[in-house]
This record gives sequence, C-alpha cells and structure tokens, in this order.
Amino acid sequence: MSFKSKDITRLQTNYIDFSNLIKRIFNLRFFTRLFVYVFIFFIIFIAFSYINVVLKWFFKKVSKVLLIATSKTFGKQLEADDLWQINFLILWCGGEEWPGGWLTDTIMIASYNPNLKTVTFLSIPRDLYIEDKDIGYKGKINGLFATVYLTNKNKLWKRAAIDLAAKSLEKKIKEITDIQVQKYVIVTFKGFVDFINKLGGIDVYVPYTLIDTKYPTYDWGRTTIKFKKWWRHMNGRDALIYARSRHSTSDFSRSQRQQQIIKAVLNKLFSSKVLFDVSKIKQLYFQYSQMVFTDLSFKEILGLVQYIDKIKHFFSFVYTADCDWSSRKSVEPWCLLYYPPRDLFNGLSVLLPIGATPDNPGFYENMKKFAFIVIYNQKFLLENPKIQIENGVSKKFLYRKYWYAYPIASKLAKNLKVYAFNVVNVKNASAVYSWTIVFYRSWDDYSNTIELLKMFLPFEKVNKRNLTWDIDMNIIIGNDFIR
Repeated sequence: MSFKSKDITRLQTNYIDFSNLIKRIFNLRFFTRLFVYVFIFFIIFIAFSYINVVLKWFFKKVSKVLLIATSKTFGKQLEADDLWQINFLILWCGGEEWPGGWLTDTIMIASYNPNLKTVTFLSIPRDLYIEDKDIGYKGKINGLFATVYLTNKNKLWKRAAIDLAAKSLEKKIKEITDIQVQKYVIVTFKGFVDFINKLGGIDVYVPYTLIDTKYPTYDWGRTTIKFKKWWRHMNGRDALIYARSRHSTSDFSRSQRQQQIIKAVLNKLFSSKVLFDVSKIKQLYFQYSQMVFTDLSFKEILGLVQYIDKIKHFFSFVYTADCDWSSRKSVEPWCLLYYPPRDLFNGLSVLLPIGATPDNPGFYENMKKFAFIVIYNQKFLLENPKIQIENGVSKKFLYRKYWYAYPIASKLAKNLKVYAFNVVNVKNASAVYSWTIVFYRSWDDYSNTIELLKMFLPFEKVNKRNLTWDIDMNIIIGNDFIR
C-alpha cells in the first residue's frame, strides 16, 4: 500500500512539472511581449523606409529647384526667331577617324516652342542636290559642310573651320526651308557611342524588324545586323548601328530612326536619375565637351536646362520621295522630293524638290511651305483632327473645267496629306453644294487647323456639328472650289 502511494506521488509530481513547463512555453504575457516587440520593429522599419523615400523625393525636388534657379540666374537665354521659336541645326558625322568623316550623315532642324513646350524635328535627306554659288559647290547637301571644312582646315584653327562650315550649311538650310537657325550642334560617331554608354544606355521601341546584310565595318568590310520588333535597351554601339543602317530600308526611314534615338537620349536626360545626379551630370558634360562641336556657350547651355524637363510633345518629319505611302505605318515622311535621271548628274543618285528641274534645282517653295506648317504651327499638330472630305461639286461644273470625271476630292486629300493633315476618309456628298463648307465637332477647338486649310481651298463657311465618332472635321467641297 505504501509502495503504490509513492509511485502515485511521483507520477503526480512529474505531471505537475510538465504542466508548468507547458504554461511557461505558452505564456500569454510572453507572446504579448514578443508581438509588441515585432510590431514596434516593423513600424520602425516602415517608418525608416518611408522617411528614406520622402528624403529622396525631397532632395530631388530641392535639386530640381536649385538647378532651375541656377539656370535662370546664371544661364543665358537664347534669342528666338521672329515667330518666337528657338531653332537648332543638328549635324551628325564620323569625324577625323572615320572614312569620309566630315560628310554629314544627319542634317536635322530641331525647333522648340517655349509657349507650347513642344519640339518639331525636320530631317533633310543627305542626297538632296544643291548648288552654292558662293563657294562654287554642286552636289549632295551632305558634302557642303565637308567641302568648306576641308578647304579651310589648314588655314584656320580647327574649331574656326568647323564653325565656318556650319554657318555655310545654316545659310543653305535657310534658303531651302526659310527657317533661321540660331545655333548648331555637331556630334561625331565615336563621341555619340561614348556618350550613350556614359548615360547607361537608352530604351528604343523598334517598330518593325530591321535586317541589314551590308552594314559597313571599320575595316571597309560588311556584316549582318538585326533588330527585332519590340522595345530594346541599346548601348552606344547598338544605337549607332540602328541609326545608321541604310540597306534594309530607305534613307527616309533612317532619318526617322535617327530622330527616335535623339528623343530617347532626351528622355533619358530628362529622367530624375540623370537630371538631378550631380556626379552623373559632370561625367556627361565632360563627355559632351569631347564629342560635340557647337556655337552654344556654357551659359547658353546652362540657360537651356530650365526647359528640358518641360517638353511635352515631340513631332517628327522627313522630307521624302517615298510617294507610294508604303512606309506610312512605320514612319512619317511626306512626299516633296523626286529622283531625277542619274545620267543628268554624272551617274549620281540625287534628290530634287518637286517643281525643280536639273537646270533649276533651287525651287524650294513647297519645302518652305511644309517647314512653315510643321515648325511654326505646332498647335495644328497638337489638334490633329481626323478629317473627312466629301465631293459636293456638280458634275456640270466638273465637266465644264476638266471634260472628265476628275477625282477632285481624292486629289485634295492627297495634297493635304503631303502637308501633314490627318485625312482619314474621302467620299461623295449626298447632295450638290454651291459653297465649300467646313464642319467640326462642337466641343473641340481646331482654329489653327482651320486657318491652315485656307492655304489649300477657298471657304468662308465654318460650322459646328455633331459628327460621327470616327471623324473630327468634315470638309464638303462645293462648286466654288473649281470656279
């Protein structure tokens, strides 16, 4: 009996010890404290993370304010032209170390509208034939700069010879487009590659697969390059190849790709990772000074900084001879040039403006008109209404002038498309109209477009109307159009 009592007591003691152990492990107070400690740690971690984000945002804002204030205070404002635009001439060439290095591979006008905060790029094909009586030059426009520079490089300091060559090309650009360029920027291939690499590369959308089996190499050989359709992060070498490839598409498509590269570079520069990183700016400025020849002073460059993060829209155009509209889905050239017979130019493949002849190659009226529309009327480009044209002309009036069923609405549509109007549909009107009428959506403002239309057709009546969803403006051609 005593033995059993001892055993039972030992068992009870063991049971009580095990129960206390469990209570200690699962103690509510212990877990409450643990939860509080973890929660406090979590709150502190979140707070520090948030403070870090806020501080980064704050310092970026402060850097931006200081940078813009510095630009306004110490920078020099560029003088605009008579129509309040700031125009740059951008040239791209190989440089001394490249065969034919001073032939201008790219000739582009970049025009900034400070009020609208928009930029228009207008590329001039390098094969455009020109004559410059001042220096006795006849040939492609891409050779004008090289001719003036090489003629004077042994007579003048290098920078002075480059400046003289650039000014000669500026003068010719003014004659062709009627655009007065204020400043020029010349970029060499090597400097361009190094600058893109210092920038950390750029992101470019390739709108169609690009294959070039004859891309030139440094040793005068050929290689095959390929860019698949989609977004691509490009280093300096990739960007140079993408911009210079010419055997896969036309020169006009290449001009468009070059504009893509410039826009991608500007977008990267506008990003806060670059724009407000002082050390990065120092590196880029050093690289810029090595790769660029320009008549922009340091103060003028500093003065431009206040604008660079304000640009809202880019517009791209190329003078082109691509008149079959086959490339409209991927590029935006408009047909104002043509290829004359080669035998009239000693076998050279050159371009002339429509309206010009080999005996009179300097007819630039259409090119000037186009430049005026896309550079000095950027509000029109922002409006960009979808236009429908209806033929409301009486057949009696039509036959009286043309003696056959002349496609008057289609001809007008093609002419408007040439000058960057967004014509989406052409059809016959449901009735005969005595006067040409322009209808537009009642809640939209297309005042700039309406004013420019007066350059192409006579009309006095402009009315608001509720139009179908697929058009913004409806032009009905009346009998007065052919009177």
